[in-house]
Amino acid sequence: MKLINTISAVLAVYFITGCSESVELRGMNGFASSTSISEDQYGEIRGIPQRASDRRSQAFDEFIQRSKIADYLLNEELEHDLNLQVELQEIVNQKTIEVYFDTFLESALSESALKIYYDDHSGEYSKKNYELTRIVFRAKNEQGELDIAAEEFREVLAEKGDKAAIELLNKFSSVSVSTQTGVELYEENIDVKLLSELERLGKGDVSYPIWIGKTLQVFRLDSFSKIPLPYEDVAARVKYDLSAELRRKEIQRLSLLSKAE
Repeated sequence: MKLINTISAVLAVYFITGCSESVELRGMNGFASSTSISEDQYGEIRGIPQRASDRRSQAFDEFIQRSKIADYLLNEELEHDLNLQVELQEIVNQKTIEVYFDTFLESALSESALKIYYDDHSGEYSKKNYELTRIVFRAKNEQGELDIAAEEFREVLAEKGDKAAIELLNKFSSVSVSTQTGVELYEENIDVKLLSELERLGKGDVSYPIWIGKTLQVFRLDSFSKIPLPYEDVAARVKYDLSAELRRKEIQRLSLLSKAE
């Protein structure tokens, strides 16, 4: 049921009584607060300048009217509408948490905090450098047994080493093989399929055959290193990661507090 779709619905969750000068807000659905709001305060909250006194007064009166109507409906004609109650509660839930975290993260995400987090997690902000031996298989003709040759070569290379693997190739006359050593590939320049295969390899391990263009290729991981990236290059990512971590921890803290009440 899409009964509510604007921010005014959030304000309508509160029961409002009193005159247009100052009204009392009585919270519902777990909001245990008692305060007052004046026309000037409402105008300030809604961003209506003081010089626009007529517009501010009209907006405040309409706010009060909407709120009183909502109060009546929630208590009288829609008091058993569970769909509405759930939707109102979700709006309040989301808006309250959003506003809280806007303030919470603004104070927590200082430049010094971001740099400390970067230093503590420097290994996560680096680019991976792979040094490889690349073996490329090409079919000499349409009958070239690339799949069989590459798979058998991989198994022999992994188990028995280079010499045995090279000897194996003599049986595949329809396949040409070229080997390239000292191939350096950086993470950001590697095809996703190949990167996924390389990430599972340890030093000296051999990849499964991978189709790249019209060739079938096998890679052996000879060495692996991580090159730290400067803070300036990853500042946005650091902020995102720290925000997510702080939010997760604060949600846990608030959950424990709310259970304790």
